[in-house]
Amino acid sequence: MFGNPNIGENLAKAIAAWGDPLPEWVRLLALACDKTNQREAGDRIGQSSGTVSKVLRHVYPGDYAEIERKVRAAYSADTVLCPVSGAEIALRTCLRHRRRKGPLIDWRTRKFADTCPNCTHNTDQEA
Repeated sequence: MFGNPNIGENLAKAIAAWGDPLPEWVRLLALACDKTNQREAGDRIGQSSGTVSKVLRHVYPGDYAEIERKVRAAYSADTVLCPVSGAEIALRTCLRHRRRKGPLIDWRTRKFADTCPNCTHNTDQEA
C-alpha cells in the first residue's frame, strides 16, 4: 500500500505519477478503482482496465480531456443548467443526451438532438 495505510494502491500510484496536488478527476478515478477495481471503473466510464491503468500512471497516449469528461460524468456530482429541461441536470445525464445514438422517438429526444450540438455545455470535439 505504498507506506500510508489510509491511501489505496491506485491513489498512491496516481499521486506518484501525477504529483501532488492530484487533478480532481484523476483522484476521483483512483478512488473509484480503490473502492472496486480498474475493470469496474473502466466499465463505468466506457474504457478498458488497461486504459484506466495508463491514465492513473500518467502514460496514456490518448486524449486526457475525453477521459476527464467521462470520469467527471461518471463519478462527480457536477451539474449543468440544461436549456432543454430548464433545470439543473447531472453532468452524466448531459453527456448521455448529447451522445445519444439511435432513432429520435419522441419530441424530447428530438429537442435534445437539435439543442445539444450547439449548447455551451457541450465540450465534445465533434458537436
